[in-house]
Amino acid sequence: MEHEEDMVDFVKSLNHKVKSVQINWKQTQWDKIENGTPQGGGYMLKLRGKVNNNDKTKFMEVTDTDEK
Repeated sequence: MEHEEDMVDFVKSLNHKVKSVQINWKQTQWDKIENGTPQGGGYMLKLRGKVNNNDKTKFMEVTDTDEK
């Protein structure tokens, strides 16, 4: 996926103990940002995953974007 390395690097930058990031692509969601106007406020990408192959270290990253 485009920008996957950037997303992984961001998660790693949050804690020096994070050595690897596993993104759960099946739970990836695109959602429309609602702002009270007919055209909406764009889109957001929600990523979920875990770090260091540990199921107890779940994370969610939300990023806004202009395109779906």
